[in-house]
Amino acid sequence: MKDQEKTNEQLVSELEKLRQRITESQLSATEDKRTDEVLRESERELSIRNRIAEVFLSVPDDEMYGEVLQIVLDAMESKYGVFGYIEEDGALVCPSMTRDIWEQCLMADKDIVFPRETWGGIWGRALTEKKTLYSNKLLRVPDGHIPIFRALTVPIVHREEVIGSLLVGNKARDYEVKDKEMLEKIADRIAPILHARLQKEREEKERKRVERELLKRTHDLGERVKELRCLFGISRVIERQDATWWERFQEIVNLIPPAWQYPEITCARIMFEDQEFRTANFRETIWNQAKVITVDGKQVGTVEVCYLEETPVVDEGPFLREERSLIDAIAERLGRMIERKRNEERIVELSRALVKVQEIERQEISRDLHDNLAQDLSSLKISLDTLLGDRPEFSFGDREKASELSRAVQRSIGYVRDMIYDLHPAGLEHLGLAETIRVYCEEFAARNAKKVEFFSVGMGDLKLGFDTEIALYRLVQEGLANIEKHADASRITIRLSASFPHIILRIEDNGKGFDAQTRIFEALKERRMGLQIMEQRVALLNGEMVIDSRPRLGTKILVKVPIRGKH
Repeated sequence: MKDQEKTNEQLVSELEKLRQRITESQLSATEDKRTDEVLRESERELSIRNRIAEVFLSVPDDEMYGEVLQIVLDAMESKYGVFGYIEEDGALVCPSMTRDIWEQCLMADKDIVFPRETWGGIWGRALTEKKTLYSNKLLRVPDGHIPIFRALTVPIVHREEVIGSLLVGNKARDYEVKDKEMLEKIADRIAPILHARLQKEREEKERKRVERELLKRTHDLGERVKELRCLFGISRVIERQDATWWERFQEIVNLIPPAWQYPEITCARIMFEDQEFRTANFRETIWNQAKVITVDGKQVGTVEVCYLEETPVVDEGPFLREERSLIDAIAERLGRMIERKRNEERIVELSRALVKVQEIERQEISRDLHDNLAQDLSSLKISLDTLLGDRPEFSFGDREKASELSRAVQRSIGYVRDMIYDLHPAGLEHLGLAETIRVYCEEFAARNAKKVEFFSVGMGDLKLGFDTEIALYRLVQEGLANIEKHADASRITIRLSASFPHIILRIEDNGKGFDAQTRIFEALKERRMGLQIMEQRVALLNGEMVIDSRPRLGTKILVKVPIRGKH
């Protein structure tokens, strides 16, 4: 009996142990199952994370948001969704909509950009409140929008800043806490990658903006350089002395097209009084701008620029605001050039008129001296000589005094005759320029005991106008007078030659010479105007004068004037 009881206790004990092992086995199976589920969930999350990372790294911007959204929709078992980012101006941009629901949505004025003031509904609240929201009810949406029932939205936050949004909807069954947790994990994984990508995009956008700005400024600077080059070129042309005014107008009109925005299709024309100056390709078109040239408040011409082809409309039709300023500046400079030209012509005409008046006055003084003083002195000389011969009773002393008076009168007659000849070289009318200068050189040499050599070539049959002849004669006079006063020269050479289309006059001496720049300054200070007067006479003939002088090496003056015939 006791054995039987012992056996029963053993059986109960073994049964209890067996039950315990079964329970432990069941617990272990449950734990294994739970572990498997956690493992599978982890693998699923890792797979989602890796797929999203791969898309971010390999897919271009215009496709990336749609690709990421599709992965999220698959993971969340949802039909529709939106994945967007916050722009720098605060708007929500949803590129993924173009792929998922754009064509199915029948709303008017559809857009993928939602400014902050338009945020609404569950997704707007989630962004504003910076928290996850979901609803398993039918959502209220605008007319034409795809019906949404059951929605889950998570803001994408990076370092406390909302940078994007994930929204999924229309799941077959209700969204639960685990769905919320899953989407939050996805959003957390996306946040740093999206931030880095947005930062890169913004840096790239800023780089491109800076590049565009730099290119624009470089282009604008190039345009301004062209304009400055044009104005500088015009200034140089205006200052040229080796070109006629008409040649300058033509050079200026050719400088205009390269300064405009499209030089290859630009042509220009300048109208001045009855003259027209144009580029070789000029023709009138409907794409033109013009500016009136005014002098003393009166219109004297126009500057016109045309495009030969249509170009984009900018500030003034096809022309830039700066081009309007440029054509205005060109017209203003041409106006000043014309005004200066007219003033110079007036000065030249007045100077020539003054020279003529001076020569006429000299002729009148010369005539008066000849007809009155010279005649009276001659009569006095004859009377003195006659008086001595008719009165033998005069003493020797009286005769000596009378002879001295006669000689003084003779000297006065010589001075008056020299003065008459200097005032009006009558030989110009009878002997010609070259012979008149020769005679003057001989008389100068005799008076001053200096050697004066005169050579003339090609002047025999040349008929010159009064202005040219008298100016060249006066130049020789003033040149010899300067040598007499300042040069201390023993030998003087004068050469006069006709070399069409110029007359060339050379005056050379072996005197003490001078420094030309210093002498001009000192002469102005001391009001000695010999060389300046010579230069003015040459300028009135539209000629040029060059002075070559150095201390102790003599002086050479070269004068070149255009041949002007008699009028």
